[in-house]
Amino acid sequence: MGHFRSQLATAGLLLWTISSTFAQTPACGTLPLQASGHGASVSLLQGGQPVRIPVVFHILHENGPENITDAQVLDAMAALNEAFNMEPGDTLAVYPGNTVVTAFIGVEFCLALFDPEGNPTTGIERLVTALTNDGLNPAAKLDPWPRDRYLNVWGVHDAGSTWGYALMPEEADAVPEEDGVVILHNYLGGIGTSAPYLRYMLAHEVGHYLDLYHPWDLPTGFGDCGDDLVDDTPVTSPDIYCPTDVATCAPPTNQYLPNFMNLYACQQMFTEGQKVRLLGALNSTLAQRSSLWTLENQKATGACAITSIGERPTQNALRVSPNPFEERMLIEGCAGGMIGVELHTLDGRAIHRTTMRSVAGSVRVELGAGVPSGAYIVQVSDAHGIRAARVVRH
Repeated sequence: MGHFRSQLATAGLLLWTISSTFAQTPACGTLPLQASGHGASVSLLQGGQPVRIPVVFHILHENGPENITDAQVLDAMAALNEAFNMEPGDTLAVYPGNTVVTAFIGVEFCLALFDPEGNPTTGIERLVTALTNDGLNPAAKLDPWPRDRYLNVWGVHDAGSTWGYALMPEEADAVPEEDGVVILHNYLGGIGTSAPYLRYMLAHEVGHYLDLYHPWDLPTGFGDCGDDLVDDTPVTSPDIYCPTDVATCAPPTNQYLPNFMNLYACQQMFTEGQKVRLLGALNSTLAQRSSLWTLENQKATGACAITSIGERPTQNALRVSPNPFEERMLIEGCAGGMIGVELHTLDGRAIHRTTMRSVAGSVRVELGAGVPSGAYIVQVSDAHGIRAARVVRH
């Protein structure tokens, strides 16, 4: 851990400026500057099905704005899933002899439905502690759930001069109780205490958690031209404006890279080369990353509403809006004809059941004012089988 702390003290705790209209903003901690060699293992996981990783949020707070709402956590999760499941193939920039394209990673992140003891959970726990003001302190990583079963995310009020940080697998391997992501509350999602242009900051930190460097990290970190051990990202320097055309490292090459692992707020994509490295980390036993996405673990944690090995939600998931809902919701992606709709609490109690006809693949469900605020599972039974989605009542 000494090496990691020294990197944070030097290259890692960065300040960046989004534009002249924004105040100076703390940035992500650069992680250890060594190669991991995970990229050699590139087999797609689970026979081409999306890889599903259970997530738990530990919201550290003192009853201030850092005690963010469930809706803001869900928005952060939505942005995380957007980043890892983008439409593939859109060319964003062309470099000499190399085309950079958007990669579909095919990794799905879901709030856990069951805690380590098998009890129902929303996947969001709230802890009142002054350590919310000291996010760089390892002691702030309170109540970590087993890292071979969950991705731990700690939301905090302050973490020095960084918006957040994550241990890469090679450093996390020796300290399982410190494995996961620490991130400021106002960098989670794009609503509530955060802002739309910050929606993908969690994706950036999860990129580190899955073995991705900043595009300019190697060999010396922030401030110099560098590389990231990925062939289809250019040698570049940190870009602190949004956007600029950087050509200082290999003129006249345009090195602007609108990548989730860069620093500015124009983050747009992962590359195919980064996908290889991400999947290599997930296929590796290092820091137990390969244990996260097994079907057995999905069953044990209830990831993506999977509660038995036989349940595998289709890639064409239900679309529920608005989410959070108030007295009604629109469910899209249904099969035609008569369908069953149920709303369940997270401990499995059905509080609303109805049968209705799907028109043009959608139904509008009236729930009224009697549903209490909180997280729920909406379940649809139709010709496609039984599918579920997590929803929140305002």
